[in-house]
Amino acid sequence: MRSTWVVFGYALRESLRRRVFHAGLVLTAVFLGLYTLGCSFVHVPQANIIGEKVDVYAAAVIFGLAVFAIYFFGVSLAIFLTISAVRGDAEQGVLQALIVRPLARWQFLFGRLLAAITVAVIYVAITFAAALAITDVTLGWTPHHALAAGLEISAAIAVVAVVSMLSSVYLSGVANGIGIFMLFGAGLFGGLLGQIDANGSFPKLGQTATVIRYVTPFEWLYQSSLGRLIQGENGITQIALGLGPFGGSVQGGTTVWLWSAVYVLVVAGATVFAFARRDL
Repeated sequence: MRSTWVVFGYALRESLRRRVFHAGLVLTAVFLGLYTLGCSFVHVPQANIIGEKVDVYAAAVIFGLAVFAIYFFGVSLAIFLTISAVRGDAEQGVLQALIVRPLARWQFLFGRLLAAITVAVIYVAITFAAALAITDVTLGWTPHHALAAGLEISAAIAVVAVVSMLSSVYLSGVANGIGIFMLFGAGLFGGLLGQIDANGSFPKLGQTATVIRYVTPFEWLYQSSLGRLIQGENGITQIALGLGPFGGSVQGGTTVWLWSAVYVLVVAGATVFAFARRDL
């Protein structure tokens, strides 16, 4: 295991030195600055609409959009950190120097994956907490289950990193990035189908959305995160967040966590098996 931690440290330093990571930090700072500015412009009277204060409704909708932005940023970071973890390094001759005794291939994969997940999850957690604090300070609203929502967003990013690591065994960097982003888009499409069938009027669409959730559990975790945000809310706030930005909310509960764990184990096992059979 010591070799694994050596790879982890190497991959962690490499991730933090990447220009795309630095550019992401700059863009995130710009996003949070614009989010703060936008929230400061929201001045609405505390009138009641369908039993809900207008200011609470506005804060919930704005924060829901911020959650999607954070989800997208996190997915992008997870993809870029694993985009060429295997085939890209092999083509550059890096793997040939690293995959030697006593370093096993699975140790290399685990170290690289753990570093990518660590960087992406910490980034998402900090950005989510910052957006939450901005919403609380400027608009005076905080969801009742913010911690659970943040954990599910972070878990979604970890799942994306695992899937991207698998595809990096077979695909070049550009092809891998395109493929994972297309899978990400498919998950969003499934969320939109679920919104259309929100009241059960289109059962076929609802069944399709359910299948897509199981194929893309990171999207399911995101939808469950939105569902956490509306727990304890009522009236128009619950309706607005229930629709959700780019994918409706669901109450995933324990099921989404169990399925995500099984999904990660299967994909991780397939990655180890595929890498073991690959010629360098």
